[in-house]
Amino acid sequence: MQFRFLFSLLLFTALNFFSAHAQKFESNKSNTDSVPKGTKLKELPDPKTVSWQQDVNLGAKLFERGSIYNGLKYYEEAVSKNPKKTDLYQQIADGNFALRDYRTANKYYKLLADSNAKNFTAVYYYALTDKYLGNYEHAKETFQKLNS
Repeated sequence: MQFRFLFSLLLFTALNFFSAHAQKFESNKSNTDSVPKGTKLKELPDPKTVSWQQDVNLGAKLFERGSIYNGLKYYEEAVSKNPKKTDLYQQIADGNFALRDYRTANKYYKLLADSNAKNFTAVYYYALTDKYLGNYEHAKETFQKLNS
């Protein structure tokens, strides 16, 4: 009898705790995606209509505000407009990695690793995304290259 009472009390306390924290989390969420201050998502310019530099700036602001998916659109458009800007590959790779799009992240980490073998971060994440994609042997070889 006492065990049932304690179990019920524990269950009731846990449910109250989780519901209170869930309400707190829900109240902190907004209905719109995170975008630069004072800007609604639908007010952002089409990435194809602005210069590559504006694409880079908007992508950076969106990344900074936590809107990785939308920021990637601007970074990818900037790279398509100016393919020589290989420094943007890092942002695109990191953004896709954060979104768990390992196939796309792997592609950009490979481009970074091939362009600069001393970029150990890119080589590491290239191997890691290979591992996540199931390319275990290639990932193992790449990790071993890092150690040598």
